[in-house]
Amino acid sequence: MKRILKPYTRLSFIFLIAVIVPGSILTYLSVLHVKNLKELTEKSVLEEESLIIKYVTEGVQLELNNITQRVDDILNSNEVDMAKVCRTVNNLPYTSNFYVMDEKGYFLWPNYRDPLDNMDIGYNTRPIDQLFNSAETAEFQDGNHLEAKRLYFESLA
Repeated sequence: MKRILKPYTRLSFIFLIAVIVPGSILTYLSVLHVKNLKELTEKSVLEEESLIIKYVTEGVQLELNNITQRVDDILNSNEVDMAKVCRTVNNLPYTSNFYVMDEKGYFLWPNYRDPLDNMDIGYNTRPIDQLFNSAETAEFQDGNHLEAKRLYFESLA
């Protein structure tokens, strides 16, 4: 019986050497190839993303420069008609809720005014306080909401 098993053992050993070892080596090399391919693909994607970001940034900057140049041209003309400026600037791309300021930092459009500019130092708030207190009394104690609403609006006016 020893003679019958011996040829099969040699055949198994030759099979292992001829099939399993080269298959393992090929598997290892293919895994390395996939890993290198993945790294190269990631690198090319990052390069493409950086190029796209560069092109978009340059395009937006160029468009912003064109828009500011057009607005400067409008404002530096001899006659500045704010209605015309508003119509023109509203038609520019990428603009919404725009504003125009002079060199000193004051708003030209929209015409915001500083609330402290025209405020009298001796302004009396007692009538407003009395109306507001009366409105609160009418609302919470008396339950007369219509009268409270009228008094609130009167105190705001």
